[in-house]
Amino acid sequence: LNEIENVEIVPLSVSQSELIQQCKFTATISGSVSWEGLLLGKPSLVFSENWHTECKSTYFITSVEEAKDALSKLSGHSVNSVKNDLCYFIGNVHGYLINAALNTNHLRMFFSKKDQNISLNNISSAILQRLGGK
Repeated sequence: LNEIENVEIVPLSVSQSELIQQCKFTATISGSVSWEGLLLGKPSLVFSENWHTECKSTYFITSVEEAKDALSKLSGHSVNSVKNDLCYFIGNVHGYLINAALNTNHLRMFFSKKDQNISLNNISSAILQRLGGK
């Protein structure tokens, strides 16, 4: 990575949030970093399919050529266009979404202390609903 032009390796002490806030776009294997970026109006490259791959500002890439093409397209995305893509995406999938956290780290990051029980209730209720309970 050090040999790639314009790539900078940052110390582990730099927070993920700070990196996302300062970047032009995100690139990740998983979806959480790209989702955090999308919420801030940053388009993303993902190297594996995830739940928001269908968002027009998320580019699922499988080759160097696709990465080059995506980077070219990403350079033209404004914060507003990314947020519009995100709103359109959420509008299409909102019936499938659950306002909850994936794990305790996400619970701490995305929910205030007082709202953490709401998150746990949301996920429990969604599971029961999909199982046919109430």
